[in-house]
Amino acid sequence: MVAEYVAQPRKCEYLRGVAKLLTARATQVRSAWDTTYADTGKPYAELFQGETLPDGNEPIVAFIDGAVQHLEYLKKRKLDATPDARLAGTFFEHNLEMLGQLEQAMSQDGAADDFGLFDLMAERGEGDALETVQRGFATARADAEAKSRSQLSTSVGALEQHFRTVVPGALDVDLGLNFTDSD
Repeated sequence: MVAEYVAQPRKCEYLRGVAKLLTARATQVRSAWDTTYADTGKPYAELFQGETLPDGNEPIVAFIDGAVQHLEYLKKRKLDATPDARLAGTFFEHNLEMLGQLEQAMSQDGAADDFGLFDLMAERGEGDALETVQRGFATARADAEAKSRSQLSTSVGALEQHFRTVVPGALDVDLGLNFTDSD
C-alpha cells in the first residue's frame, strides 16, 4: 500500500487534504460542544441540560430523535448496504463503540450524581421497558462482537424501534410528528 502512495504522490496529497478537512470539522464540533453553540454564548452540552434548546425543542426529544435517526441510518445505509469500514476491518468495532456510547448516554454511568434516562425509566416504575431496552443493547453488542452483519441489522432495527416507542412511552415523552415516524 505504501508503494502505491509513493508511485502516485497525488493520492498522498488527497489523503492529507481529507485529513485536514476532517480535523477542521472535528475541531468545529468539539468547539460547539465545549465552548459556544450557534452564537448563544453557551456550550451545547450545557444547553442540552436545560429545558429547551435554542430551536425551542426539548433536549430529551432531540436526543431520542437523534438516536432513532442514527440507528435507522446505520441499519439502512451501513448494515443493509456495503459497510464503509470493511476494508479497514473496523466496521464491527466502530459499531460496538457507537452502541457503548449510546448506552452510556442513556445510563450516565460515571459520577455518583449522574442521573440518566435509564434511571428515570426505573424511577417512573417502567422496569419492563427498561429491561427491554437494556436487553436490546445487550443483543446488539453480542451481534457486533460475533461480527454477524445480518443479526446486527436485526438487533439495531429492534433497538431503533425501542427508541421510537418503548423509550418515549416509558418517559411519557411526546415526540410529535417528525421525520422519524417512517410515514
